[in-house]
Amino acid sequence: MWINLFLYVFLSFRIVLGRILFILSFIPLSPFRPLKERRLFESDNFTALKSDVQNRYHGTFFISSEGEFEEVYEVMMSFLEHQKSIQIFYTSPSVTKKIQKFSQQSNELTPKSVWAMPLPVLTFCPFFLRNGMVNLWSLVRGESVFLCRYDFFPEILFLKFFKKKKNIRQMTLLSATLKNKTLQGLKRFYLSTIYQSFDQIVFATQKDLALYQNFLPKLPKQSLKVFNFRAKRIYNRISRGEHLEHFQKLLPENNQNRVVIIGSYWDSDREVIFQQESINLFVKHSLVILIFPHKLKDERTFKNLKSTLQGQNWNNLVYFENFTSMKTFCEKAVPSTPNHSFPSGIYYLDFSGYLVEGYKSCGLAYVGGGFERSIHSVLEPFTAQCEVLCGPKTYRSTEFDLMEEHGEKFYFHGRHVVDELGWGFSDALQDYTENFCVKSPSLSRGETSKEFKHWCEISHGEIRSMLNL
Repeated sequence: MWINLFLYVFLSFRIVLGRILFILSFIPLSPFRPLKERRLFESDNFTALKSDVQNRYHGTFFISSEGEFEEVYEVMMSFLEHQKSIQIFYTSPSVTKKIQKFSQQSNELTPKSVWAMPLPVLTFCPFFLRNGMVNLWSLVRGESVFLCRYDFFPEILFLKFFKKKKNIRQMTLLSATLKNKTLQGLKRFYLSTIYQSFDQIVFATQKDLALYQNFLPKLPKQSLKVFNFRAKRIYNRISRGEHLEHFQKLLPENNQNRVVIIGSYWDSDREVIFQQESINLFVKHSLVILIFPHKLKDERTFKNLKSTLQGQNWNNLVYFENFTSMKTFCEKAVPSTPNHSFPSGIYYLDFSGYLVEGYKSCGLAYVGGGFERSIHSVLEPFTAQCEVLCGPKTYRSTEFDLMEEHGEKFYFHGRHVVDELGWGFSDALQDYTENFCVKSPSLSRGETSKEFKHWCEISHGEIRSMLNL
């Protein structure tokens, strides 16, 4: 009773606040410009989208941004491969192009299989539908409703009261996590309200499931599972081996252990990685270093890196502006002689779309962001069976916990984190090169757990069965 009352109050506050922000979005002053942009983002093409919505879909997905899209991708494909239609509501403008491309490709194969629109955050109102206001509840037409990780807007949670009226069979939360959450007082009550809105919860890690079972009340018929759907998405990309041909021309033949990828590189990673001790190891073991920057075309980041390397008498830094420049470089610089190993060097790849596939061709990966807000995806190199290092800010990453749970047979298991004061990058690199480049140059890659392998290789039919679809 108290939980339902809280949800009603939460929704009322949300509607009032939304109306106020909606009105403010029409004020032609710079402080209100983000509100105007949000309103236009939500209302753009809404009339056409509304008229195109079908009476019934098999699944409805609520996602926030690109990360959540990747998390639920294989679940959506489990619908589409079985000729089941879906609808998608997305919050962030950053994922618009990816969803539009996904929708277009799906609808070309099966007409009207995907319907997608921005989530009406600013324009949501269940009544007085004038001047561009949108009733989200009237647009949700799925038999099964899925949320991913967060964005727990009360109007979405409120759908549980309409399940019978709208023939919603089940509401599922995917990639659920309680990591770094306060599980006491009002926060505990708030989280209880959210998690009791779902018939089924799929947790990101065993640790998250344990937290839920120990600190929050579980509904009698609530189904609880642990699964990571993104592992299959990454595994499929790596297995297809897209874009790898020209990468392999850059790399030492038959010796991936001499290849190091620095993924999602930030300028804050520079002083940790490119110390003189590390440079000496690059030279000593003829390593090939591939850098994928987090921010593309960031002149400051590249300029600082170049300056640091020149100060340490390293002049072999090669910059690739795009894929074509890398391809041209490979064709000119790499002789087609047998047993040729490309010379040691640092290569700065200032273009997107190749990092995940690149992990397949390296032995050691350093994932950036650990000296910023949080590390980026460690699941990508882990799935490719690379040894993984990162900076200390792992508290927001469920992928880091997943790597700890399923990577017992990796060399660096339990000691992935490097910092500036304790175990530094040069210490880890020294350890790595001694074992993978000197003592056992043919040492095989780390091996993930059987459960993780199952996640990677699971079929879409098995996904549907697991989610009771």
